[in-house]
Amino acid sequence: MSNRILLASASIGRRLLFEQTLREFIIEIPHVNEEQFSHEDPRLLPQILAEAKAHEVAKRYPDDYVLAFDTLVLCEGKLVGKPKNQEEAKNFLRFLSGKRQSVISGYAFIHQKKNIFESGKEETVLSFAELSEEFISTYVQTHPVTKFAGGYAIQNDDQFIHIEEGSFDVIVGAPMARVIEFLKREGLEHLLLPPPYRYHL
Repeated sequence: MSNRILLASASIGRRLLFEQTLREFIIEIPHVNEEQFSHEDPRLLPQILAEAKAHEVAKRYPDDYVLAFDTLVLCEGKLVGKPKNQEEAKNFLRFLSGKRQSVISGYAFIHQKKNIFESGKEETVLSFAELSEEFISTYVQTHPVTKFAGGYAIQNDDQFIHIEEGSFDVIVGAPMARVIEFLKREGLEHLLLPPPYRYHL
């Protein structure tokens, strides 16, 4: 039975997190229509979406460990996902400007043949500086905003994002502490790079 690790994500940020944590892994993109999912509790939606992605990939690769994630932004009770285009990204950034918000990353880990399934969510609270129209326009033009929940991605040198509670990797899109704990429980510690893990993008 395989001990391959499959990262079920097309996210560049998640790939970079995994590259800074694991010696080897394979990327397998899930085929899930995220728009068909909803939940009365918006904080649970990232976990539900991560579970759907993990199950979809695990059906195709039942002999492998599948690790899937989903990330959404919650601000003033409103869920903010990935913008459909640059104009929507601008509207998202205007809405988030100067506000406190939560980034919620759901995760789901599966090995179908071993009947292993684990899922959950982690949350990081952050605040935005006030963003000018000039900043928003430049940011949207110079970043692939349609790939990111909320229309933004955190970088190590960001001046407009302040983390109040939680971790950098949750904002990027994968709670790596949960990943490391899971792999250790499965006896796969040999696949981990040596700590400490200081994530940067």
